Amino acid sequence: MTFLSKLEHLMTKKKIKNLHDLSTKSGIPYSTLRGFYSKGTDNIKLPTLRSLAKFFNCSIDYLADDDITDIKPYGESSIDNDIEVFQKTLKEHHLLDENDELTSEKFNNIMEIIKANKKFILFSDESDKIDK
Repeated sequence: MTFLSKLEHLMTKKKIKNLHDLSTKSGIPYSTLRGFYSKGTDNIKLPTLRSLAKFFNCSIDYLADDDITDIKPYGESSIDNDIEVFQKTLKEHHLLDENDELTSEKFNNIMEIIKANKKFILFSDESDKIDK
């Protein structure tokens, strides 16, 4: 679903009749909104995306990524997605059993361990090369 399709869907859902109405209610200049249709949406500025996401109570990712179809509330972190991807990676490397679930608490603990050992993790390969 494209940005413009999502914008129109959100406008319909919020009973916004046209771009003038959206401009008035959201505070985004009409010329900016009209430009999406005449100039394209490749160069939308982050503040504009943020304003639209906040106004429609949807995530910036939802607006910006054509592949995302789930409307998540504005400001909702993608931490759940991060955990899911990390869990999959751990299972692929046999560091987590297939039946185990990576809770947000466990994820945060792992992140703290990584942060505490960042220099070792990032530079251990380089020191091996120097020693040889």
